[in-house]
Amino acid sequence: MQAEVEAFVRDEYAAGRSLREIAELTGRSHSAVRNILDKHGVERRPVGATGLAIGRDTEAIKNKRPS
Repeated sequence: MQAEVEAFVRDEYAAGRSLREIAELTGRSHSAVRNILDKHGVERRPVGATGLAIGRDTEAIKNKRPS
């Protein structure tokens, strides 16, 4: 299960979601999401970077999120 959550976090971040958005979608804290990205060597965007996920279908994302 943890591997699924970590894959979801990586995929959503790569798709442009913010750490806070991913935290909300997964029910984890902002720092837990950051730690997952760090664990996998994902380079993070600068603080306040323009969101790439604007206009994405949030409900569709919520429906595929891991439990």
